[in-house]
Amino acid sequence: MFCKCKDLRVTRTCSHGTECAAKVNMHATFFQKVILCAIAAFFAAALIEWGKVFVVGADDALNKGYQHRSPVGVSGNP
Repeated sequence: MFCKCKDLRVTRTCSHGTECAAKVNMHATFFQKVILCAIAAFFAAALIEWGKVFVVGADDALNKGYQHRSPVGVSGNP
C-alpha cells in the first residue's frame, strides 16, 4: 500500500495515520459498499415499520371512543 504524505513522496509505509488519510483519496471497496447499503436498508425498513406502528396506534387511540359494535343482523351487518 502506498501513501502520499508530506512532500507528495511515495513511500511504502506510512506512520502518519489520519494526517495521511486526509490527504490521500480513499475509496470504499465493493464489499464495504454492500455492507453500508444493507445497514441503510435495515434502518429504512425499521423507520417504515415504526411509522406504521405509530400511525396504527394513534388511529386506535383517536377512534377508541367511536368504535361501536352492533349485534349481528342489525343495521346491515352480516
